[in-house]
Amino acid sequence: MKRTFALLLALLLLLPACASENPEDTAGETSSADVSAEVGADAETVPEETEYAPDLPDVKYDGAEFRVLYRDSSHSYRMKDAFVEELTGEVLNDAVYNRNIGMEEAYDFKFAPIPQETPISSVTSEFLAGSDSYDLVAEQMNQLFTYSLRSYFMDWYQMEYFNPEDPWWDSNCASDLSIAHQLYIMAGDISMQPSDGARFVYYNKKILEDYQLPNPYEFVREGKWTIDQMTNMVAGVSTDLDGDGKFTADDRLGMLTEHTDFFISGCGVLYTEKDENDLPVVNCINERTITVLDAVRKMLTVENCTQSYNDAASGKDTSGYPHLWDFVRYEYYATDHFLFVQNGTGVSVQFAEMDPGYGILPNPKLDETQEKYYHLADQYSCAWAIPGTNSKMDMTDVLLTAWAYRSADLVDGYYEITLKHKRFNAPDDSEMLDIIRSSVRYEMSMLCNLGISSVISNAYNSGNLMSEYAKSEKMINKLLSKTFEDFIGD
Repeated sequence: MKRTFALLLALLLLLPACASENPEDTAGETSSADVSAEVGADAETVPEETEYAPDLPDVKYDGAEFRVLYRDSSHSYRMKDAFVEELTGEVLNDAVYNRNIGMEEAYDFKFAPIPQETPISSVTSEFLAGSDSYDLVAEQMNQLFTYSLRSYFMDWYQMEYFNPEDPWWDSNCASDLSIAHQLYIMAGDISMQPSDGARFVYYNKKILEDYQLPNPYEFVREGKWTIDQMTNMVAGVSTDLDGDGKFTADDRLGMLTEHTDFFISGCGVLYTEKDENDLPVVNCINERTITVLDAVRKMLTVENCTQSYNDAASGKDTSGYPHLWDFVRYEYYATDHFLFVQNGTGVSVQFAEMDPGYGILPNPKLDETQEKYYHLADQYSCAWAIPGTNSKMDMTDVLLTAWAYRSADLVDGYYEITLKHKRFNAPDDSEMLDIIRSSVRYEMSMLCNLGISSVISNAYNSGNLMSEYAKSEKMINKLLSKTFEDFIGD
């Protein structure tokens, strides 16, 4: 997504180039779309950008309904920034409301939102029945991608007005998730998912000051924010606060650890790459991946300096919290027991009372020769797909582009005000957030469960990548062939 970065382009050019199958098992279950905030009186004014608009036809739809099926789960990964019922005075809520009302007035149609716990079940049954009940669907990416391989959805490239390079769409999503030059799921400014689910690094400013550790922002700007640099900082924080001779969450440690995939991806490891036919092939069985696994393992297992969520919550009463992850973040990270934690934007609300607060950083690179910082999109975040039964594609074509384009206030409200000026409490953090948002990547092999992630996970634990891949190579190649057989030769 590029719209938010337009005014900071000159600054960025000066910078160095920058899980389990069950969603309930991931530690980043809080979606930032669940959190809204009022504009602070002292919020810095967001400068206006040069206008860039799509060339859409001047059409009216005579009150026709645009039916949008979307995920409204009682658990995690809810899409709450697509529709709201009324104005409330909260910046995010009102941005969504005004955007949607403006859309309806401009094109003379009515949104017909259809919230469901698991939209994919309705999509599949309706498709098999040949029923045209929805014009658009928002569901978790791993769910959508599986069915896109079975022709359940329309190819976005068949639409006249869709251009993934427009700043209101996420061009990284389009390039990473296209199949044989066809595109069936897409992310953009209509909703903050899935870019806000990408994990990055939070650091505790009090602990940084107490231990007189170096300013990590400068490392980022100089292209020196590497996994070795972060490991050195993790290893620099270890204090037995309660004097019991053990190092637990009740003490002070360098890092609260989470899944390895996000750090591995941050070091530039792509599990797959595209071949000349725009189809995925395995791209991670090499010396670089071995080096990355060793470096990530070293950082996450520094003795007496790191601890997992499960270990931190062991023996504790977590009943007052939705999940043990929330308990640990509230009770331990936010109370100055860990220097670092990795997560997405949604958990920032849990750190609101920290004093002097927290900062944010991109995921570390493997070394200074790595050109960019990378942030893996959460495979369980929601994206958009067009049902194959859609009989109003001309209308869908226009409204999708218009809806994404008109989401500028939502983007500004969330990222420029709620995050940058209310939660991320320094200009430095604003700069870091822009780097993070511009470098989200999508891993296709995780969305269709090709088994590559399991190989990497097993190799992380065993220390032998080649051996782990040898065990699964035939199965992975068979899955690749079977999964994409309908696209081979297109």
